[in-house]
Amino acid sequence: MIRKTIVMLAFVTLLLAACNKNSLSPDKQNYIEMKLKDKVWASSLQTSYYQDTLYVHASKGEQHVTFKMKFNGKGKYTLGTDQARYTETVGGDVIIGEYSTGNSGGTLNITKYDEAKKVIEGTVTANLTMKYPTRESSSSTNLNIKQGKFRVDLPK
Repeated sequence: MIRKTIVMLAFVTLLLAACNKNSLSPDKQNYIEMKLKDKVWASSLQTSYYQDTLYVHASKGEQHVTFKMKFNGKGKYTLGTDQARYTETVGGDVIIGEYSTGNSGGTLNITKYDEAKKVIEGTVTANLTMKYPTRESSSSTNLNIKQGKFRVDLPK
């Protein structure tokens, strides 16, 4: 009986220690939250560079969102043609719908930039237009990203 009690106390202590409110959970360190199709959409984020362009990518099931920009630190970035993209897939590799920005399709605003830790935070809004439907659909030809906020580590 004493052994069971000790094991239970150790387990509870471990649980309480893991619930430190001063640290973010792993998915709150690299995340995006936004309204997409008028519903809250949230996912973890990843970043990468290709040449001089920063790519910020999120996936949630068969839905994928990508933003790209020539990152120069804190500030407001206008999302031009194809700089924001939303894709729906089947099986992760067959594209069944694609939306992207036009000339002035939105704004990605970097509100915080920690150069030492290589972390950015900010907001995003975008107006996307359907580019690739592969089926007859009653879906709207426009898709809006609203009230977007994010935090993500930059590539080291």
